[in-house]
Amino acid sequence: MHCPFCGADDTKVIDSRLVADGDQVRRRRECVSCTERFTTFETAELVLPRVIKSDGVRQPFDEDKLRSGMMHALQKRPVATEKIDASIHRILHQLRASGEREIKSGHERAEAAGLGGLRALCFGLPRLPGRGSLPRRN
Repeated sequence: MHCPFCGADDTKVIDSRLVADGDQVRRRRECVSCTERFTTFETAELVLPRVIKSDGVRQPFDEDKLRSGMMHALQKRPVATEKIDASIHRILHQLRASGEREIKSGHERAEAAGLGGLRALCFGLPRLPGRGSLPRRN
């Protein structure tokens, strides 16, 4: 790790701690040359699968599209934004854990993850008149 103060290549780790519920490692470092201290954060780089559209075009998975779709589907439902964020986090975790490099946009696993997240958020809420309902949880 390069020192941000003097640019030296040699730094030593003084302290390491887990942060963000164990998703990151915070390291306190000291430069051997100038003795300045600084903090670094390390996060595992987990890649989401690429999405194969129905016309065969491959796109990187877009979390913003998932979020906007869920927000649109739930805009007239009494669901807190925190619950939507938690559901999106669970869906992303499922997709990363699948280990697949590519997934078709109409693939059962992708649809099940998305609809499962919506269904979990809407379970127990009253139906809105004039709107279609999500499949019920068994």
